[in-house]
Amino acid sequence: MATLPGTIHAGNLETSPRLQATLAVLDDGAEHSTLDLLLHTRSCAVHSDIAALRANGIRIAHTRKGRIHYYRLAEREESGQPSAFSL
Repeated sequence: MATLPGTIHAGNLETSPRLQATLAVLDDGAEHSTLDLLLHTRSCAVHSDIAALRANGIRIAHTRKGRIHYYRLAEREESGQPSAFSL
C-alpha cells in the first residue's frame, strides 16, 4: 500500500511500548522537554513519538523556549480533564 505525501506510518498506541512510555511521562500534565522525554523513555526519536501519538488521536501541545522544545498533554492544559491514557 502506498503512503500519501504528508502522511506518516505511525505505530499503534495499544501495541507500542515506546509510545505508551512517552504518553505515561506526559500523563502528569506537566511540560516536558525533548531531553526529559528522551531520558525517561530512552527513545532517540522523541519528535517521531510525539507525531505518532498525535496520529493516534492524542492532543499534545508544543511550546519552544529558545532552542528547547516542550510538550504537554493538551487535554490537561486546555480543559483540566484527565488524559485519555488508560491502558
